Amino acid sequence: MSLTLYTQSPLREGFVRPPNSMDGIPAPISRLSRMEDAAIAKNIVRQVIEHDLIGEELNSSSYWTEDMTWYGPVGFGMATNKKEYEDVFITAIRNAFTERELEIDILTCEGTYCGANGWLHGINSGDFLGEKASNKAVKLR
Repeated sequence: MSLTLYTQSPLREGFVRPPNSMDGIPAPISRLSRMEDAAIAKNIVRQVIEHDLIGEELNSSSYWTEDMTWYGPVGFGMATNKKEYEDVFITAIRNAFTERELEIDILTCEGTYCGANGWLHGINSGDFLGEKASNKAVKLR
């Protein structure tokens, strides 16, 4: 994995496409969604978020596929594969923040589609998207 620090993300901004399977347009149909699937999906999503945001490994969760598409927040752009996601997003988080903790406010799933909201707490001990380290406690939503 590359440990390059970017002052500006090399990823391009992209529009958010519908799911490749076309089974979530405009959203899953509640009466066709299974609660069992939602429970499994919620567990997987929690594991992925925890691994990617507070884990210590320099890789992303094994649940991601190599051909994933990830739509990042403003400043990061869109990763069109797992390597881009790891090289740009995971590396930036791991290099910029120490003592990372996760606070999940909402994690809900309907069928296999999930949404989450929360905060990443940490010490800004490294440069982040061109901003110098403040060495202060910060939280990112």
